[in-house]
Amino acid sequence: MKRWQRVGAYVLLLVALVVIQQSIMALHIVSYGQPGSGLFPLILGLGLAAFAIVILLQNQGADEEKVPFWQSGSWLRPLLAFVALVAYGLMLERLGYLAAIFIFVAFWLFVVEGKGIVAGIIGGVLSSLAIHVVFGILLKVPLPGGFWR
Repeated sequence: MKRWQRVGAYVLLLVALVVIQQSIMALHIVSYGQPGSGLFPLILGLGLAAFAIVILLQNQGADEEKVPFWQSGSWLRPLLAFVALVAYGLMLERLGYLAAIFIFVAFWLFVVEGKGIVAGIIGGVLSSLAIHVVFGILLKVPLPGGFWR
């Protein structure tokens, strides 16, 4: 298990280094004496690099037992989550935000988490209502209406 933790930490460290490099080279860290657009990505990149180094330090040494990366059937939930996210992105403009978030949350709770159809429907309805109230009514953010408009 430590081996896979180290692999993940190296990937995080690589991402952090790219973020740091891009925030320094492509964005401005300071612009006219004010914080520039690259300051926050630089801080996040440094934080991510620090966490990756902590993970590397915590997982030194050999594994006690060999653990495969994908155990039998453990790939199904990440695959379903990926399919759900891609489908959500594809149906967002066509169906509208409220219908898409309802379908996404209901699918996630029912299929990915296995909570049951009733929990999926209730979670989908509550998520759609909460997002509509907060963003649509209180903040007046225009959300994609889809076929509703």
